[in-house]
Amino acid sequence: MLENAISSPENEQPVEAAEMPVKKIPWKAWLLSLPMLAAAYFAGNTLHRFGAFYPTLLESTGPALDLLLWLLGAIALAALAGGLVAVLVRPLPVAVGVMGLSALVMFLSWAIDLWSGLGAIAMMVGASSYVLVVERQLKMRIRFSPSRVGRASFRLMTGLSLAACISLYAGAADHIAENGIILPEEAWSAVAVGMDEYITLVAPSEIQGPELDGMRETFHAQLQETLSDLAEPYSAYVPLVYALFFFMLLSQLLWLGSLLVGVLQRVLFPLLQSLGFAELKRERVVAERLVPR
Repeated sequence: MLENAISSPENEQPVEAAEMPVKKIPWKAWLLSLPMLAAAYFAGNTLHRFGAFYPTLLESTGPALDLLLWLLGAIALAALAGGLVAVLVRPLPVAVGVMGLSALVMFLSWAIDLWSGLGAIAMMVGASSYVLVVERQLKMRIRFSPSRVGRASFRLMTGLSLAACISLYAGAADHIAENGIILPEEAWSAVAVGMDEYITLVAPSEIQGPELDGMRETFHAQLQETLSDLAEPYSAYVPLVYALFFFMLLSQLLWLGSLLVGVLQRVLFPLLQSLGFAELKRERVVAERLVPR
């Protein structure tokens, strides 16, 4: 009787479906995204200036080296800030979204044109790949390793390097279209010294002073014009060669840069723990393995 009463449909009470709680994104995750947005803004400004690398290199290597150092600093800062997003900003779609927003900030602070758009896409692909790789490492590894997070930043740094090469290509193409192919000033000075010595040896003894200087200037102008005429058919390929050569050079430096970012993150993450922005959480994981019977 009791069993029938319990199982009887008349005695069943309607059960309301439990409402699933909405998972909110903690405010600290948004706060940890701000350094990445600031680094993206700085990278966009730096890439805007880096477009003048080619004409600056033609005049002097000193200012060109300054531009290169600013670029390396912007890449390192973006990789360091990107590590905060890749490790601490969750859920994962939010972290990827922050990287996409950072690419948009870089695009707006760089220039609103086709080249900056391509650079922003390259940065977004590299940054999103960085987030996904770090997520996989966090799930697979038993202990958290800042050095591995730093090495994974190579992907983000590669995306920014591609953006830098795009900026270099665009600046070189515009300069060559307006002025033609010009030898770097310091390289031309080295060539001119050898030519001046040769002209002094072959010039007649009665030609001295202003006449000899005029002969040198005429010969310099004729040689520059001849070299420009010879290089003119290949002017469309010069920016591409510059960009590819620069990317190969920069790729060698990125490995060292990723190691440096890993070292800095070994200091940064404990600092965030002490400030209350992060904590080490230990979890038990059930592993499934196939073993012989």
